[in-house]
Amino acid sequence: MKLFTKPEQYQTAGTAALFLALTFFSSITPVSNAVEKSDKRSLTIDDYESWRSIDSNPAISSDGTWVAYVIRYPDRVKQAPVLHVKLLESEVKHEIPYAIDPVFSDDSRWAVAFIELPYEEAKVLRREDKPIPRRGLLLDLQSGARITWENVESFEFSSRSSHLLVRRPPNDEEEKHTGTNTIVRNLRHEADRIINDVGEASFNPSGELLAYTVDSPMHDINSVQVINLQGGEQNTLDQGLFKYAQLTWDSAGIALAFVKGVKSEKDAERDNQLLAYPDIYKAIGRTPTEDGFRLGPRNASNFPSNYVISEHGMLEWSANRKMVFFGIKEQRSKPDPTDTKKTTHELPNVDIWHWRDQKIQSEQFMRAETDRKFTYRAAFDLSGRRFIQLTDPTMREIELGSDGRWGIGRDERPHIADWSEPRADLYRVNTATGKRTPIVKAQILAPDPIARQPFSHVVGISPDGSIFLYWRDGHYHAYDLDAGTSRNLTKNAPMSFIDREFDWHTVRPAYGFAGWSKSGDAVILRDRYDLWLQPLDGSTATNLTDGVGADREIVFRYFQTNPEERVIDLSEPVLLSAYGQWTKKSGFFELRDGKIVELMYEDADFGRTITELIWEDPRFVPMKARGAERFLFTRENFVEFPDLWVADAGFTNRHRITDANPQQAEYLWGRRILF
Repeated sequence: MKLFTKPEQYQTAGTAALFLALTFFSSITPVSNAVEKSDKRSLTIDDYESWRSIDSNPAISSDGTWVAYVIRYPDRVKQAPVLHVKLLESEVKHEIPYAIDPVFSDDSRWAVAFIELPYEEAKVLRREDKPIPRRGLLLDLQSGARITWENVESFEFSSRSSHLLVRRPPNDEEEKHTGTNTIVRNLRHEADRIINDVGEASFNPSGELLAYTVDSPMHDINSVQVINLQGGEQNTLDQGLFKYAQLTWDSAGIALAFVKGVKSEKDAERDNQLLAYPDIYKAIGRTPTEDGFRLGPRNASNFPSNYVISEHGMLEWSANRKMVFFGIKEQRSKPDPTDTKKTTHELPNVDIWHWRDQKIQSEQFMRAETDRKFTYRAAFDLSGRRFIQLTDPTMREIELGSDGRWGIGRDERPHIADWSEPRADLYRVNTATGKRTPIVKAQILAPDPIARQPFSHVVGISPDGSIFLYWRDGHYHAYDLDAGTSRNLTKNAPMSFIDREFDWHTVRPAYGFAGWSKSGDAVILRDRYDLWLQPLDGSTATNLTDGVGADREIVFRYFQTNPEERVIDLSEPVLLSAYGQWTKKSGFFELRDGKIVELMYEDADFGRTITELIWEDPRFVPMKARGAERFLFTRENFVEFPDLWVADAGFTNRHRITDANPQQAEYLWGRRILF
């Protein structure tokens, strides 16, 4: 290797590089001339306004028969966006100007969307700093009938699609009261129920009940109501001169919890109580009435002094519905508005940084609102009517297992730094007692203070709540939460899971974690190309993709078709995305009966996300119909516009369903060359 040490040597090198560049471009001139002799014409700036785009949030119905997408035009003044709702395998199609954000009901009978104001009208309101209203649209896919509502903020279908919740913006612009006029539409009987002053509202997961809070400016008499959607009966769970918040169902839709409280004139925080109903059907009178469990600072013997139950803390139910997790916060006094010091001096505009600050001033400024609403986690044991504090200033964060028995606490205090990767001391926390057991010290949480790559050093708790998985010293470790012991899983692996391509100035992470096996006795890990099945007993990992990835230099990654899926069932076909490291091809393979089967692998990108992080492999995000084997995706390359395509199981019967820019065929276009 020759190193340049003199200025004239740099100049010589630059001249040589310029000569090589000119030589290269001269070599492709004949190709360019050949293209110019075509009958096609060159693209000009005036042609740009004819180029359309497809919004990045298309939708496919649960049964896979309907597709909805929005086509936009560059000139927003002259040409409105148009929502297309198309019945596949037919000529039925609905086109709705200014409609966006389509959503289908679970039963594939209905679709909803928002209707925007024309661009110029919205521009005027934006200049006047006024809210920009949107209309709501409900489309009957069977009859084509349309219903619209003025000034709609959100939609929500109930499970099984029996009802639709239509919410309008809050009535009180100053947000003293969050109540809003809300419509509950019975889709089966096509009847509307108008409810005034609704604060929060939520269907239970089964779609049988609707719970909502009343936040009214009239005399402040508020309440929590539950409607039985099957029969229409309405029940009052609680009412009074309170503010109600944090309506929370358990995953089965049987239990309901919320907080209620009042704020005094002198205190900054609301003084709340927690109410929990482990069987809401008893509470609303299907069986003998059951009162809810109540917890407040004054009826819990070990509740920390000068703390309150906070409406800012998230509520969670344990899997057995015997515990509720919530947030507590220290009470503060309101500043006295009359306590102001008058001065004739000009107030300085200076930020003062102190060397003892844990965070730099700019981060403190950005996190100010989050820090003001920060709460410590606590638990309410309903059977024993006990309060258990889980976090405090010595350990501020905790991750709870799905069953609620264990948590992983993080103490970052000894390791706070703005210049290195975030670390923390980790603890096992028994949620029934609050007892903490050390797991590991100075565990890296992410490889860089800015990057925060997901699933790099801390994976988390297994779906059954028994194992905590983390990455340390170049290996995956499994901590048995019941036994309190840790095991190095990958020390006997036939290869290394360290990401050798990671070139940041920090400890290298793993290539990544694919998922937990449905059997519960193994995890699926990634190396550069392949997927591996690693047993939790620490025995040798096996290559699930049979080394095909390494042999062909194809990056295989697990593709999750069901966003609610928490485990990987290896007894069923498993869909994998594929990306050629050097060919730049992409597509999908399937892991079936221990074999890797190619489904679609071409010189194109299929639904690549535009928000992927720079160090991650390309990811592909086709949408799968929830109740059918049909996929909606885009296919694109330098020549081909990313139109929408559909395909059946195994990506068979593929066909394009949009042609957003047919005019492209009239213009001169470039071609692709792989270097």
